[in-house]
Amino acid sequence: KYFDMNIACGEICIIFHEIASPLSAINIYVLDSVLGIDCNMEKKICQSCGMALGDPGFYGTNSDDSRNEDYCIYCFAGGEFNEELTMEEMIEQCAEMYAMNSGGDAAAVEAARTHMTELFPTLKRWKK
Repeated sequence: KYFDMNIACGEICIIFHEIASPLSAINIYVLDSVLGIDCNMEKKICQSCGMALGDPGFYGTNSDDSRNEDYCIYCFAGGEFNEELTMEEMIEQCAEMYAMNSGGDAAAVEAARTHMTELFPTLKRWKK
């Protein structure tokens, strides 16, 4: 729907990221697991929501307005988290966002939610 299946895998992944950059780690999971496309791209991701941090504009900021290397602008600005959420609340919030971006495909949303449930406990914000 969004990309030509005849182009190289790396190009598919890059195009997909440009279309749906929020939750890119989850989008890679959907490409890999749901669509069966091997998308082995090393991306730095937000340590709160899993979004790819490739574009400099996606990085959060520290209290001195310097770039924060761990979190995206949607999760962290001015040296603080934008919202105080539990990990479970963040997963649901991200799943809702993913549902909007994926056209509400229930199987893809559930696959993304399952992946988030596995990924998020490994992220810096949620590690115990």
